[in-house]
Amino acid sequence: MHWDSLLPRDARLLVAGEAPRIPSVYSPRPIYLDERDLPATGSVYVLAIGAILPDNAPRTLRLDRIVYEDSAATTQVFRTIPRPPDHAMVRVYLTERVTPPVRSPPAEERRPPGR
Repeated sequence: MHWDSLLPRDARLLVAGEAPRIPSVYSPRPIYLDERDLPATGSVYVLAIGAILPDNAPRTLRLDRIVYEDSAATTQVFRTIPRPPDHAMVRVYLTERVTPPVRSPPAEERRPPGR
């Protein structure tokens, strides 16, 4: 894989999608499993494994463009024979930081106490 030449030195990889476990020790850049752990500076790339649905897409990042794509990437290998490795779509997106939308509380939480 040639991610090292695709990603800037200050890049951070945020894992999203169907990733049960990721061996971050082999990653060319720091890996984050939760967007709340990302540092405030540096470029952020989303490592999307499988489909990214609105429910698990990062709230503070806008997916800008795909910088890497593999439709049948090996995503997990097993030491038990004859179990074959798992394969899935893998995409790496350049992102732009955005302010998450402010959600108003449900109507029952907006009511004054005692009503």
